Amino acid sequence: MTDIVCKCGVSRLEDVQCAECGEYFKAGWIPVSERLPKQAQHVIVNIPGMGFDIALYVICKQLPFDGFHAGGIKLVGVTHWMPLPPPPEAS
Repeated sequence: MTDIVCKCGVSRLEDVQCAECGEYFKAGWIPVSERLPKQAQHVIVNIPGMGFDIALYVICKQLPFDGFHAGGIKLVGVTHWMPLPPPPEAS
């Protein structure tokens, strides 16, 4: 779970609603062992010892293209992912 801090300083765990299916889930890192992103979804990934990256998740029957990709390179060792945050509101 990710601790969400509001601009007023209040810290809480926040439920997020999926824009596609309407399911509610806790914001934060999702283990790849529990769930994978949808086809062609851009996400933030964590690779222990390497840090974070923005990646595209690709489902393909032809190996070695299945998995997370960043900059045209297949990422190995991804343990967790999370959806990208929404873009900032126009002011």
